Amino acid sequence: MYKNLLYFAIVNMGMFFLLNACGAIGDSSEVGLTFKQPTVTINKTSSKGDAANKKADIVKELPASMWPEPVQQDRMIPWQAAITSGLTKKVPACLLQGDGVPIKVGTKVEVLQESECMYFRLQRPGNPPVVAPVGLLKIRVISTGEEGWTFRSSVDYDEE
Repeated sequence: MYKNLLYFAIVNMGMFFLLNACGAIGDSSEVGLTFKQPTVTINKTSSKGDAANKKADIVKELPASMWPEPVQQDRMIPWQAAITSGLTKKVPACLLQGDGVPIKVGTKVEVLQESECMYFRLQRPGNPPVVAPVGLLKIRVISTGEEGWTFRSSVDYDEE
């Protein structure tokens, strides 16, 4: 009896926190967020590490573009929490193909939706594929009304 009640309470608390955390992005379709140059940090060191370890971080610029629709797929990509145990777990990944539609850095955008993808794979003609742990956002360019998907790191929610 108590075990079921405890399980019910834990599930309800988990759903409450999950809905509140997702709501912060889902409700953030405020007008006027600024599009910035998207980046990804490769070989990211722990935030608890000292400044010397931070020098090993490699920051790469991603294309300042948006794509009409990503293709979602399940891929075997190592999930950081499982690496220490030697296991891998399937996590949602999205495939972006082509060069996309360029967006000028500084353009005002509205966030419409966040994808379920935890990773993306970008395939552009004449370039090697890029795979990185960055989610995607569906945005609308305020001045033109164009909609598309871009990298999570290209919109800064802290400026609100």
